Amino acid sequence: MATYVYAADAAVPRGGKMDAQLGARWRRKLRFVVPVRCPDLWSLAEVSSALIEALGFLSEDDYHFEFTSLDNQPSCTELP
Repeated sequence: MATYVYAADAAVPRGGKMDAQLGARWRRKLRFVVPVRCPDLWSLAEVSSALIEALGFLSEDDYHFEFTSLDNQPSCTELP
């Protein structure tokens, strides 16, 4: 997740110093589609909301994650 977020942060500008609407454009809306081995785990409300809340607090951006199944990987173990 860190690599995805870091790359998006570096690639999506907030605007420059001369941007008259910099304050209005400070918060970016970032959407990620992430292939993972256990999409059901990552999609749990408590997991995804904790991730979104932490990232939003650190960056003041709005995040949306969609977790898809990673192909050709070992299956997930049962959740407790």
